[in-house]
Amino acid sequence: MKLLFVQDGSDDATSAIPMAWPGSLSVHDVATALKLLARESFDVVVLSPLAANAKHLCEQASDLAIVALPCSSGATLDGYASVRSVRDLEMLELVLREIELEGKNRKLSLQLLARTRELDDATRRLVGMQSALTTSLKMSQVLSLVRGICHELNNPMTGILGYAQLLQETLQGVEGAADLKEIETCAQRCREIIGRLARFSRTEKPVFALLCINDSVRETLEFINFHAVRHRVTIESHLDPALPETLALAQDVRIAVLALCLNAIQAMPAGGTLKVETCLRETLLYVTVSDSGEGISPENLNHIFLPLFTTHASEQRAGLGLTIARAVAENHGGTILVDSSVGSGSTFALVIPVRLQIEPTAQPLTAPAEAPASPVSSMRATGPAL
Repeated sequence: MKLLFVQDGSDDATSAIPMAWPGSLSVHDVATALKLLARESFDVVVLSPLAANAKHLCEQASDLAIVALPCSSGATLDGYASVRSVRDLEMLELVLREIELEGKNRKLSLQLLARTRELDDATRRLVGMQSALTTSLKMSQVLSLVRGICHELNNPMTGILGYAQLLQETLQGVEGAADLKEIETCAQRCREIIGRLARFSRTEKPVFALLCINDSVRETLEFINFHAVRHRVTIESHLDPALPETLALAQDVRIAVLALCLNAIQAMPAGGTLKVETCLRETLLYVTVSDSGEGISPENLNHIFLPLFTTHASEQRAGLGLTIARAVAENHGGTILVDSSVGSGSTFALVIPVRLQIEPTAQPLTAPAEAPASPVSSMRATGPAL
């Protein structure tokens, strides 16, 4: 504990007080004490009520513990919350020890609070990872079920399509035969839908392979087209045909793009426009997903990537889509950028570096400070990885 002793107004009996407190200082007047307090940090100020401008010091140093020495004239500094008066020197030592213990307890309390917060953060991250793992397992089971359904539907659909074509050849010129063409067209469309669903639900071993991001984006947009139409959302896509291939996990990339697109559609409950663009900035591949929805408030912007966080009161929205998308991006050494304001919609960008070989320690990226123009303007990176 660091003590500042103001000798002005004190007697010889108290002049040795600073000697018992290593690192403490002694000054002769309040003016010097105030100058010293402006430059250095002290824990306690000890002075006599008789010191000139003693009350002024109590007002200026109200955030410090102030101890008023005993005074034969009976003068006091009562009325100041930070002042503790003592009757004799023995009591002075006890009060100083008490203040020292209070300071240590306060320091320990702050350390305990910091450790508790760290533990709470670690617990939240663990819960988030467990939730993401559970969701991933459920998604894997759903995809497996979808593949099985696609296989079962494809067999009878092949039969319907084949018989429709056969009947057209057999019943040429017969009234109503033209309707068979409509049956064939509808069956062909169903078969294409089943094929897209099967392609999207296929899973690969977790091995990085060369991938054209545009292919994953196209498959995802085909997959969500019906969902977008149901919600009165128009999809606009602008994919850079010169986009290079990069080593990536195709299924994970599709899931990340799907999460961003579904999040955009959910942000437009009254319908709107979903814009999806791809481009190359230096060595970074960008997949930007923009919506014309409600936008994100500043107080929510720092929480949107937290597991289970959602602004939509719906049991069907678990609040894990953006968390999974960010995890996918960072697993590829990339990141997610976001630009949003209330009433102006939102733009999310999946950023993945172009890589032709796996690096042992891939670190999450941030967008270059100065880079060529892109579909993303004024975007910022997400927080730490899960």
